Amino acid sequence: MSEERVHKLETLVAAIAVGALAFATSARAQEWPTRPVTMMVPFAAGGPVDVLGRILAQHLSEAIGKQVIVVNEIEKWAVPIKASGVKED
Repeated sequence: MSEERVHKLETLVAAIAVGALAFATSARAQEWPTRPVTMMVPFAAGGPVDVLGRILAQHLSEAIGKQVIVVNEIEKWAVPIKASGVKED
């Protein structure tokens, strides 16, 4: 390859890189999260899993800069007695 051709190729590659960089900075992602985060803990409040969930929520809140709300939702995660095959007395 001639020296002139190599120079043109380098110039073309540089122009493409600058164009790609300009496009990448204009197409940034939106700020996330835009509202408080809800963390569901599938166990009763006050238990060891709840305590661990609250500790994790505090650290996550500090890391992302948004409030993390811990919600204990044991009813949504529990298996109903009739569906589990256990007979009621």
